[in-house]
Amino acid sequence: MPVSIPDSSPVLTTDDRAEILELVARYGVYLDRREFDRLHEVFTDDTVFEYPVGLRNGLPEFRAFLNKGLKGWAATQHMMHTTLIEDDGEEATGFIHVTAHHAVGPLPAPPEQVYTITGTYRDRYVRTDAGWRIRRRSFTPTTSIGDRAVLGMTF
Repeated sequence: MPVSIPDSSPVLTTDDRAEILELVARYGVYLDRREFDRLHEVFTDDTVFEYPVGLRNGLPEFRAFLNKGLKGWAATQHMMHTTLIEDDGEEATGFIHVTAHHAVGPLPAPPEQVYTITGTYRDRYVRTDAGWRIRRRSFTPTTSIGDRAVLGMTF
């Protein structure tokens, strides 16, 4: 009797994976350029954001958080590193290492005016009529260098 082998073909195509990786890149670039009005190209309107500084429900609340949190910083640089995208039925999950530099004062900023944090984003991606979007993002910090207080963070 022949053995039945389950269909193990991936749900995500190469194009799907490329589109999701583009979302990951766009997030960092849009933050660094302060193009918060373009984040709808990355997230669903009802995205849940879990960060150590609090939970944000929905894209409007997250934009307000960014406008307040990044105000007054001379520059940020969000660099996405190791990225793993995994099939999860009609959705997908992501595991992304990130290093984020935050600077105040004139550029290039001296070390005493820089705060750097590393960590991991864990994402849930969904396919929408507009393409793939992030529905949920959590951030778990791993390391930090510098004094966050120099940034004037009030959150």
